[in-house]
Amino acid sequence: MGIPLLTACSAVADGEHDHESPSTVSTGNQSFINLTIAVSGGKDNTTRAGEKPTAGEDGDGREAGFPHEDAVTGITLILYQGSGINDVATTAIDFVAYYPVSKTTKDTDDKIEATYETGKQLLDQSKVDLTKTYHAIVVANADLRGAISTSSTLGQVRNHIIRTLYSGNEKTQPARDCANFVMSSENDYTVTFDSYTTIPEGRLYSFEGLRIERMTARIDFWAAGATYDDVHKGYAYDAGTADKFVVTGLMPFNLMGANSTNGGEYLIKRVATSPTSTDYTYLGNEGSNFVIDPAILVKTTSGELTYYKNKVLDFGTLAGHATYSGANDYYRSTENLHAAIVTTSPASGGYTALTDGALTGEDVVLCYPMENTLQTSSYLYSFATGIVIEGDYYQGGFSGTKTHRIYYGYLRHEGTAASYQARLGAAFELDKASALPPASPMEYGIVRNNIYRIYISSITSESMILSLKVKKWDPYTHDWIYM
Repeated sequence: MGIPLLTACSAVADGEHDHESPSTVSTGNQSFINLTIAVSGGKDNTTRAGEKPTAGEDGDGREAGFPHEDAVTGITLILYQGSGINDVATTAIDFVAYYPVSKTTKDTDDKIEATYETGKQLLDQSKVDLTKTYHAIVVANADLRGAISTSSTLGQVRNHIIRTLYSGNEKTQPARDCANFVMSSENDYTVTFDSYTTIPEGRLYSFEGLRIERMTARIDFWAAGATYDDVHKGYAYDAGTADKFVVTGLMPFNLMGANSTNGGEYLIKRVATSPTSTDYTYLGNEGSNFVIDPAILVKTTSGELTYYKNKVLDFGTLAGHATYSGANDYYRSTENLHAAIVTTSPASGGYTALTDGALTGEDVVLCYPMENTLQTSSYLYSFATGIVIEGDYYQGGFSGTKTHRIYYGYLRHEGTAASYQARLGAAFELDKASALPPASPMEYGIVRNNIYRIYISSITSESMILSLKVKKWDPYTHDWIYM
């Protein structure tokens, strides 16, 4: 039985139960599991490989999570027989358990890994037939025993929707304070009980190779090519021949929210060749397919999802906003973001400094959104996730005329262009009734366990050009799973 992480915080727990305790009776014929879970947390971030949005299992490379993104308090283990995660929906669930974990650490040649152990746990042989082969689903930081049981089916597990992916409130606190990220299986894992270690109490079963991934995505703003200006309180860019542009605020918009019908996120990732297809492949490759979220079929040209968070449609006309500062809970001033970087170490603060030659600059985590994918008939303005970049443009330099500007840029999961244009002011308003995504799979969208890092490639008095890199957020790799 391969098993990884558990639920930590009551904010993300689906049920409350007493934990199973290991037996102290030494009968010599008992079976035990002891889970040792290793979380890769590389010492250095890996620079992304390209400038265009590159989707897929590795995207523009890989990047280790911060300690608060990697923390694990326990796991839910689900076992079933059959042919695997894509078996028929009526496949029975045979075993569901929750195991708390405690943290240890170990050093390897190129990284520090955080490891989590359950300690020796008794395996109830009346619930697991050791002569059978099982498949394992593991969910970290969520106790699902109140929602999933041996009365459930595989189809119900795949259709289970998680409505809270971490603890914290992105509207009222910085992203660095979010924690207890829910994770689920990245691959199909097979469990057989044909190998074990003999211990005084009986048998200890060992397994390797189980991997899980975060269900949330992450949106970063990278101040590549800019320096923080203490006088003007923002990230200062050279613009045009002699102009300056200072980013003073950042704000994500059109974030998927929770809803009792079709909001939230599926526990198990599903993909299809068409955004409207119901012929799903579970745990499939996202690079050449559409990732399907619970609301994708209701994102139509005439539709509007009331449970979207920070909707562009609620902003009103740009003429009514000289600035979003103080008027929007999701607004983050670059002054506060920079202060957090300066006063808080990256390891604990959720921020990082990247090294990429001339593009070196501060990187800030803006939010942790749910998956949000579109039909080809979904208006970008209504449904696509993006960020607002707000700032001051100085004609002729800092001594020249200052104009306050608000730009909008959608986030893209993959694409053919290395860069694309952010929309300024009224130009973005025109997208409301016309902008549709292209027919190619996943041009626009947010998918779990990816980091979407957006940065300004260039800016002139007329336009802002953005680049976006999509990076695989390193999943938890469980070196040893003892059962």
